[in-house]
Amino acid sequence: MLIEKRHDTRYTAVPKRVALWLHGLVKGGAERQMVLLACGLRELGWDVDLICTAKDSSQTTLWADELRDAGVNRIYLPDMRESWDWLESESGVPEQVPTLAPYFTTRGLHDILQTVDILLERRPELVISFLDDGNIAAGVASVFAGVPNILMSGRNAEPHHFTDLQYFPVAKSQLKSCYQALLSLDGVALVNNSQAGAESYSQWLGLPYDAIEAIPNAVQAPTGQMASSIREQYGIAAGVPLVLGVMRLADEKQPLRFVEMITRLKTKLPELQAILLGDGPLYEDVRQAIDSSALQSSLIMAGAQESSLPYLAEADLLLSTSRMEGMPNVILEAQLMACPVVATNVGGVSEALMSAMKVGLVSKDDWMTMEKVALNLLLLKSGAKDIAKKARAAIIVSRSVQELARRYIDAGLGRKKFN
Repeated sequence: MLIEKRHDTRYTAVPKRVALWLHGLVKGGAERQMVLLACGLRELGWDVDLICTAKDSSQTTLWADELRDAGVNRIYLPDMRESWDWLESESGVPEQVPTLAPYFTTRGLHDILQTVDILLERRPELVISFLDDGNIAAGVASVFAGVPNILMSGRNAEPHHFTDLQYFPVAKSQLKSCYQALLSLDGVALVNNSQAGAESYSQWLGLPYDAIEAIPNAVQAPTGQMASSIREQYGIAAGVPLVLGVMRLADEKQPLRFVEMITRLKTKLPELQAILLGDGPLYEDVRQAIDSSALQSSLIMAGAQESSLPYLAEADLLLSTSRMEGMPNVILEAQLMACPVVATNVGGVSEALMSAMKVGLVSKDDWMTMEKVALNLLLLKSGAKDIAKKARAAIIVSRSVQELARRYIDAGLGRKKFN
């Protein structure tokens, strides 16, 4: 089916027009990178469409403003009830439906059909999608539309590592065969944001070790002054050690370990205060752990925030306790704000840390060492900040949005094209 469609050459692409595909602009690492990629592509002179299936989350207003200011064209797929009037008329059934319907969920079929129509109207020369659900829907739609270059970007590990992921355009058991079918076609490629993630997908899909390129995440410095003082907002005096956690409150981030580490550090530094940003399925578990400890007045659960940058600007340390990561945005942002980092060495964390800041890297589950390293950096104070400033200087040079865009363009257009 896909091979036959791939050699339909009636499609005429608009040069330097790219379509980005994402289910929705919600608060997440992949979504942040999509925004930065879109802005970087615009800076390089590309015409950018961002196709989404859902309206933006209220927590991403600042990101939406960045897209608007950069001149990114926003396109939202219509609701199924608005666009499936052909169900009432057999003669009006789109030609792709009989071919696709046996393989895809109803929502997946809708996303594919609507995306095909948009691509045929906009005619980009390159489609870039993020995350497994988006990769399959956008990839298949791009093949049916005839887009010559298709680039998919995976999660921090292949999808079976995430038991809570439910929605896919096909049954989860069929994801592997869908990816393999797409990647067998000319002009289709898969990338990841870390070498660890690339290796996870390569092993899962039975691909050569170097088949999937790792393109590291970008980071962008804030413009203007921070809106308010975080320490003033939460009543934390200057000079009081402040540890920050920024994570989705889910199993792979191990937020309960963060609470445990704050308890340990508090025994050595009684004046220490901590703030935990984020939301997720373990929110109540974390709340109960704090309430049953001696941290009620020392560890603030601040929920999900539009930006972590004001918090990182005033924190003395970012603490990351994850057991699984890709290329964590918050670790890049911490270095951008010259905030020292202590983090478990999992996934792409080592790749995210600049050389100067690798002093904060500790082995997975080695909580005694994490406590020791965190305590040393907190006691160093100005010395720790000097280390973080060196990391900041390095990250500004190496992780710009333009560099991110260049890497994606090279990956998307550098593969063998079909005739």
